[in-house]
Amino acid sequence: MSALKIGFVGLGAFGSRAAMRLLWSGFSNLNVYDTHEQTPRIFTATYGGLMLGSPAAVAQLSDIVITALPSAAEMREVFFGWEGLATESRKGGLVMDIGVTDPLETVALAKELGERGIQLVDAPAFGTPNDAREGALTLVVGGEDDAVERCQPVLEKLSRRVIRAGGSGSAQAAVAIADYMRAARLLAASEAIRLGSHFGFDPHGSRSGDRPAD
Repeated sequence: MSALKIGFVGLGAFGSRAAMRLLWSGFSNLNVYDTHEQTPRIFTATYGGLMLGSPAAVAQLSDIVITALPSAAEMREVFFGWEGLATESRKGGLVMDIGVTDPLETVALAKELGERGIQLVDAPAFGTPNDAREGALTLVVGGEDDAVERCQPVLEKLSRRVIRAGGSGSAQAAVAIADYMRAARLLAASEAIRLGSHFGFDPHGSRSGDRPAD
């Protein structure tokens, strides 16, 4: 069992698989929390770990807190809302977020956490829930070098590939840019097909056997 104490906030379809992976990889002292009270209760009864009653409690008892949340708004609530982890984090606290959220808000959150002595590593994860369970994710990682280094034991358990981006927020920005480029390529291809159809291009690729007889 690793001496490193890990907290996990967000036990949805994806987060629960990542938490399972950590439990099975030596972090049997995993501290878990979710806003839906029954979710961590069922998780700990089934797989193990310690259910805690608030993000603040998770922060108090953990060296690193991992968040797997669907939006930056939920991150802000977990960080600064009722019993937020930023209110009770250990000195030199560290949060690693593996959700895909908003890069600008991530930068703002990193700044606000930094003012309280807490470092934020953004590590948006690419892969399926099964990849998370098998430790086969690709993680794009942004944050200060020392913070990323502290997260290394966790990164090694969750991922097959780690892509280093830059400072906090840079990983979320890289993901947003990649999504924009994919959308731009899809739009360009769609427009090319539409334009080609005016000149007789058949997007369905008519076969010679389908041509009408002369």
